[in-house]
Amino acid sequence: MRPLRAPGSSPPLLPLEGLTGRLGSRQHAIVTVTPRERRPIVKRPSRRLLALALLAGAAAAFPVYRALTRPPARYSVRGVAVDFDARTYTASRAWDINNKGDIVGTVSGWNGGYPFVDRNGMLTRLPLPESTYSLVRTNDRGDLLLEEMGEVLHLLLLRNGKVTEPEANGEPLIRGALGEDGSVAGAIRMTRPAKAAIWHDGRVSVLSDLAGGGARTIHVNDMASQAIVVGHCDGMPVLWRSGNPIALTVMPGYTHGQALAANGKEQVVGYCDRASATGMDIRACLWDDGSEQDLGTLWALSQANDINEHGVIVGASAVRGRFRINPSSWRTPRKLMRIDPAFRATLFENGKAIDLNTLIPRRSGWTLHDAAAINDKGQIVGTGRYRDQQRGFVLTPVITASGGL
Repeated sequence: MRPLRAPGSSPPLLPLEGLTGRLGSRQHAIVTVTPRERRPIVKRPSRRLLALALLAGAAAAFPVYRALTRPPARYSVRGVAVDFDARTYTASRAWDINNKGDIVGTVSGWNGGYPFVDRNGMLTRLPLPESTYSLVRTNDRGDLLLEEMGEVLHLLLLRNGKVTEPEANGEPLIRGALGEDGSVAGAIRMTRPAKAAIWHDGRVSVLSDLAGGGARTIHVNDMASQAIVVGHCDGMPVLWRSGNPIALTVMPGYTHGQALAANGKEQVVGYCDRASATGMDIRACLWDDGSEQDLGTLWALSQANDINEHGVIVGASAVRGRFRINPSSWRTPRKLMRIDPAFRATLFENGKAIDLNTLIPRRSGWTLHDAAAINDKGQIVGTGRYRDQQRGFVLTPVITASGGL
């Protein structure tokens, strides 16, 4: 006989007669099993949904974590030439700062622009015609050196309200630098082979080159004094010491370079470069005591623009994206990383590259793209974006309660 099974019960039940027959005369109670209650089916979320929820929570918590772990601001930030007639002019740029805190730069528009001086927040427009100015430098005496890209590229020296055009051998100087004593160093325009010279109150001394008089290109980028001038000759970094050229060694694996700035201790900064799959690989470099040092990068390309007498170095570095640099312009001094949104103003410190945007107050409204110069007080000037407009900035070190920076 097949056993009977109550619905929803287990194990199967035998008929009563079968039990009585098998158990004899003894009476046994038969316990019936009630059917089990069906539990409601609960749909559990898939692993993919759980992973997405965890990622969303982490993304929401990351800004809070970054804000809590971000170091306190080391610099205060102020705009330079922020307010001007937006109908005529579109952007401003801070180029240099002296040890008195005077800032020089340019305001540019569709049809040219004008240079300015910022003294303690008071903006003064220089008495020069509107044109395209690609370089502005100043010293502690208050002299100003400008490079005008008019009909003819040339340098202008503004001293006590008087404009002078430095010349050598009857040709204007270009690609120049300004010394603390008012002297000007630069390349001599339209000279073959290329030559460079130092001009001081009408007196001219020609600088030697690395090619023994046969250089094709020479750029002069900075001068700490008449005895310390830096630049490049035929794509190689060079230091002129008392007029004599000294070739600076590029970092291993790199083929060219350029010296952009120097201090009185003959510490020289700039960059080394080489061809790469993305167009050009450029790395910030320090030359000190006969050796070269890689200054690092935030992500990809980097360049050191200036160094003060304390050895503090500033510049710019790439943070994202792919880059291709025009081979005809990559050796132009200080113009590789001008206001590219993929670059950030950078402080090179203790062998590391530090994004200056992490060292200013949060929610300042600024994105700092390029640090152009630093003075001996640690003030930094450059160019960034404020409220989605290109503007110059100045960073001032914050003095803590203990008196440190």
